[in-house]
Amino acid sequence: MENSTASTCIPITQGRGIGKLLVAAIAGSLEDNGFSRLMLWVLAANPARDFYERIGGALLKDEDIEIKGQTLRAVSYGWDVGFLLKETAGHCEIANPGIGNTSA
Repeated sequence: MENSTASTCIPITQGRGIGKLLVAAIAGSLEDNGFSRLMLWVLAANPARDFYERIGGALLKDEDIEIKGQTLRAVSYGWDVGFLLKETAGHCEIANPGIGNTSA
């Protein structure tokens, strides 16, 4: 898993379309820079895996990795960038942009 970056999602942001917005932006940038494929790794126990599957991610590989002395299972998903752009098109509106806004 060379050239990898870890990220997490704050639960309050889930289900608001932010993930699809981010994926669409990443896919657009990849396409603009001449890339045709996207692959990412996620821990197998991560409940957000279904998000990657819902947007058409193909399960490519699984392997054990070590993080801070603990062995964990990781899986990779892959997409054709053109397909991913089609899957996320029109889904980029954020359902409730007032995250953290407590005013009524």
